Amino acid sequence: MDFLSEYENFECLPWDPDSKAFEGIGRFQGNGNLGLQVCVAKCGSRPSAVELRKVWKAREGGKGFPLLLIVFYESAGLETAVVCGPEGDNPPVNYDVNPDVVERWCAAALKKPDRISALMFLTATDIEEQSELPGVLNAGLFATNELVNGVPNRADWDTMSSTGSDLRGKEAQTLLEALGFEVKTERLGTSTRSASGSQKAVAVFLDETDLFEAPNQKFERQSPVMFGLAAADRLKIDWLVIVRGSM
Repeated sequence: MDFLSEYENFECLPWDPDSKAFEGIGRFQGNGNLGLQVCVAKCGSRPSAVELRKVWKAREGGKGFPLLLIVFYESAGLETAVVCGPEGDNPPVNYDVNPDVVERWCAAALKKPDRISALMFLTATDIEEQSELPGVLNAGLFATNELVNGVPNRADWDTMSSTGSDLRGKEAQTLLEALGFEVKTERLGTSTRSASGSQKAVAVFLDETDLFEAPNQKFERQSPVMFGLAAADRLKIDWLVIVRGSM
């Protein structure tokens, strides 16, 4: 099991679920005091909600940190996952979740700067809703109906899907370079001019705490989107890329 192995800066720590039903894979620690924990295990069959909550409560132990218990198992011959947590006297349990969705969901939550922002993210991006888009975390950016029913009908869908799978775990400047862009700093810490052959784009890099449409001191009191559009207009470039993750 290579859970989160394609993502940078995630250390897999030892973890024993202390259950005959589960085999521990590892534990991942989030940021800040009482930061999010993600505990990962596997099971030979679909585990019961009772057993999941028992293991969850034994790990959380009333300490107050948010906890996601992820257990992988087989269903109809395919690997799937069940998610328990992140909080509550009877933490929610969601079965038959796509493993790609679980991995990306956990990676995004673990990158948050503290437990509060991690919980806000987990609440805003419900894992059941995300299962409609395996591998995609759509948090208010695009129309979900178009992503589900429109984009897969593009002529280049299969080719782009294959290309995209090789980019998993990359972010910020590393992601742009993997896409074939040469990144040139136009304004340190705010925007860059990127070029891939004849194609050019303005890239705006955001930290984990930055909001897309909220005024930001780093962007001359403009939102990152408005700042990027102004930069693109000034440079006479048609494309704007907003990238989560610092340069």
